[in-house]
Amino acid sequence: MSSGSTGSENVITERPCPAVRDRLLNVALQLFAQKGFESTSVREIASAAEVTKPTIYYYFKNKEGLYLELLGHICGTIEKTVMLSLVPHGTARSRIVLFVQGIIDSIENNENRTLLYVLFLDSRRDILSRFHERIRNFIVAIINEIIMDGIKRNEFKAENIQYVSRSLLASILLFGYDQLFIQSAKYDKTEAESMLDKLLDQIAS
Repeated sequence: MSSGSTGSENVITERPCPAVRDRLLNVALQLFAQKGFESTSVREIASAAEVTKPTIYYYFKNKEGLYLELLGHICGTIEKTVMLSLVPHGTARSRIVLFVQGIIDSIENNENRTLLYVLFLDSRRDILSRFHERIRNFIVAIINEIIMDGIKRNEFKAENIQYVSRSLLASILLFGYDQLFIQSAKYDKTEAESMLDKLLDQIAS
């Protein structure tokens, strides 16, 4: 066998390396955040990750395959962060307030905001919309579950549930947007708690 590129590709095929895959995802994250999907070339990703272009094609088939896997990874990371905001004990009302505040706190304190920039700002709206829907549905499902628990405990009435859950999601997006994109905006917990209380008053028993 020659010592050319064919031999190198055979080694890659026989021994896939998780570290290489992770490095490609991390490099792609930075480049997509800086330049966007369309303006980032496979050659740039390969050069920054110190691999060959065939290596990228081996692990991800093409640039869009890499992009899709990266978005799935980002969503998984966000979902784990959201789950960390869940409080298992207490009243349904207090759990919802702490849940929403926990998500906003995680955005405010998250050093790696690059994940969110790629998810919300890139130009591939045709692809991003399905991931936005995944995150939205994930958060709303948790909120609805807590509300239903509150109804069982007679804390809440079975009225306006959809309106309140959507309004709670809108609150997360509003405060989260401020933390991500408006540098002068400082998250005011008192203001947020007051807004949440007014929303939850609408379904309180």
